[in-house]
Amino acid sequence: MKNDRKITRPARTESFWDRHRNLMTVFVGLLGAVLALVGAGIGANAALGGVEKQIAAGVIARSQDKRDVAYKGYLEAANKYFYSWDELSRANEDKAKADAEVRFRLARFEFQGQANEVWVQGSDSAIKGLIEMSAVLPESLASSELPPHERIPDQVLFREKYNNFLRIRCEETAPVTRTGCRP
Repeated sequence: MKNDRKITRPARTESFWDRHRNLMTVFVGLLGAVLALVGAGIGANAALGGVEKQIAAGVIARSQDKRDVAYKGYLEAANKYFYSWDELSRANEDKAKADAEVRFRLARFEFQGQANEVWVQGSDSAIKGLIEMSAVLPESLASSELPPHERIPDQVLFREKYNNFLRIRCEETAPVTRTGCRP
């Protein structure tokens, strides 16, 4: 005899998720947690990027401030040094020469100190400008000698080098970049 009986399964009307509601709750909870972590990570990275930009901007601003102080001090000291040399070269009387010599030596000391600040804080352009302007002035580093009397200060050349360094200061330290940094 043939077995005519077919085995049939009862039809299920519930879906997998309906039968496993707890599993569905766990799955939705895990998915929410993962999405929250991803969102938090993206937000943290964006915030970190913003902080890094703020730090970089602060470093640049502090660098500009230090350069501005160094460049301004150098220009003032160079001007004082040049004109004390000019005064020394024109002094005729012994008393006037002695006073001019004291002012010259003090100006040379101050100039060298300010030149050192530019060497530390300055850009390559500023160092080049410093070397060019220093070439117009009497030796200042480790020198106790007075400049030779026959060497007369060249005001036109000094002004040219001074204005060149002033342009470098304007280009590198002005808070707002602008054209025409020529004095």
